[in-house]
Amino acid sequence: MNRRRRGKYLKRRRRCNIFPLALGIIILGIMLFTGFTSYKVHNFLIADQVTVEAFSSSDDRDYDYQHADIGFLGKFSIPLFYQVTDEVHFKTPGSYQITYKAKLPFMKDHIHTVTIVDTTPPEIYLEAMDVEVLQDIDDFVEPGFYAEDICDGKYLPVEKTITKSSPYWYTITYTVCDHSGNQAQISREVNVIRGSVALTFDDGPSLNITPQILDLLEQNNVPATFFIIGFGSNKEDIVLREFTDGHTIGYHGMSHEYASIYSSLETLMANFSSLEEKVEALTGYSSHLVRFPGGSSNTVSFNYCDGIMTEAAKKVESLGYTYYDWNVDSGDAGSAKNADEIYHNVTSGILPGRFNVVLMHDSSGKEETFKALQGIIDYCLENDYQLVRLDSQSPKVTHKIAN
Repeated sequence: MNRRRRGKYLKRRRRCNIFPLALGIIILGIMLFTGFTSYKVHNFLIADQVTVEAFSSSDDRDYDYQHADIGFLGKFSIPLFYQVTDEVHFKTPGSYQITYKAKLPFMKDHIHTVTIVDTTPPEIYLEAMDVEVLQDIDDFVEPGFYAEDICDGKYLPVEKTITKSSPYWYTITYTVCDHSGNQAQISREVNVIRGSVALTFDDGPSLNITPQILDLLEQNNVPATFFIIGFGSNKEDIVLREFTDGHTIGYHGMSHEYASIYSSLETLMANFSSLEEKVEALTGYSSHLVRFPGGSSNTVSFNYCDGIMTEAAKKVESLGYTYYDWNVDSGDAGSAKNADEIYHNVTSGILPGRFNVVLMHDSSGKEETFKALQGIIDYCLENDYQLVRLDSQSPKVTHKIAN
């Protein structure tokens, strides 16, 4: 009897001792689990301090524990033991905090910092221009532009600068900077041509002046037109260079002797045709441009043949030639005594909005013309006058015929 009671008592006592053990195991498990969770959160926050590009996500929670690489168990346990609060605005650059507040007293709070940055520069949009070529840069009318930024939106202030980039071209540069310091720049090219200038030289080639003029034209990459007279074999290389350098060769005539060439229409025409044959034999090129000695308005021809210039103007055109006079006289064959006067005569005579044909001479003794030439070229380029050579398509510049 006593043995039975003792057995029952022992069984009861053994049964009662299991509960504390189970409770201890549960508490230990909770501690381990919370410790594991705290460890996971700690590692996540240490390893995942993030800098995020603005507008990279529309979900404010993309960079919290829900999307972190901490495994399913970590993601499951964190909301059990932490209250997570955040106010991350992915459209506004700045630093934001995600707070992990522990729900249990023995666990530590954590703060996760997310920095939103804007490294994307704004974009500038330009409206197309209606006019392709302007006569003056002051005539430029802004067709329109605006800047747009992912964070700052539209209507950012845009700075505009105008610089001359090359002859006849201006660069208009538009610059904008957003509030994060990102800068954008775009430009448009504007073509400005105030007028055209054809530099023409009569009475060459000469052995001393013409080569210097050709060198200067080559250095400046500028074309010209040479109305030449008869030349000997010692000048053939000069004429050939005029042609190979890309200049226009026109006929001034084999002779410049007024009394001879203006004695009759037949003599005047032969003066051109004989020179044409000589040039064509040398270069293989036949020009269609002529300039009458003294110009079509000369009155000296009246001394030798009445009405010859009226007849000659009609005759050359019927033969397929085009004759050119000038509307800017350098004066290097008349009143101009030095390079400064030649420069002044040319630059004051060039006018905007028209086709300017400049008369100069490259005959022997025209050193002052050569000295003035670089300044004349610089003036044209700096003031947006396009330097061209004459051809059959050039606008006609002729004088009023006086005989």
